[in-house]
Amino acid sequence: YNFGVEASDHGFPPMTSSASVSISVLDVNDNNPEFTEKLYNIRLNEDAAVGTSVLTVTAVDRDINSVVTYQISSGNTRNRFSITSQSGGGLITLALPLDYKLERQYILVITASDGTRFDTAQVYVNVTDANTH
Repeated sequence: YNFGVEASDHGFPPMTSSASVSISVLDVNDNNPEFTEKLYNIRLNEDAAVGTSVLTVTAVDRDINSVVTYQISSGNTRNRFSITSQSGGGLITLALPLDYKLERQYILVITASDGTRFDTAQVYVNVTDANTH
């Protein structure tokens, strides 16, 4: 906001002075990142190649200039999955081979954070058998 201010006294002769005022309103970090979906379900064949893109999760933060980062908070049994922050979303990829006989389902808890505030979502990864017998 920009505006002018003028002050004057009641003396004789009256004295006056003026100034220009500029006020900038800054955004504070008062909004949590929010996932666009709180629950994701995906099927993944056990013979999927390491590096396969599994899913991209997205959280939105209404604060100006906020940067949202993503991490797998829990459920990543045997570190089978990884997540990277890309283009505003969190890309989950397969980090290690799957084995249907060892794990048939992973329930990943994903955290989106702006450095101070956060939100979580769950990703259910159902592993399907490759029928390799």
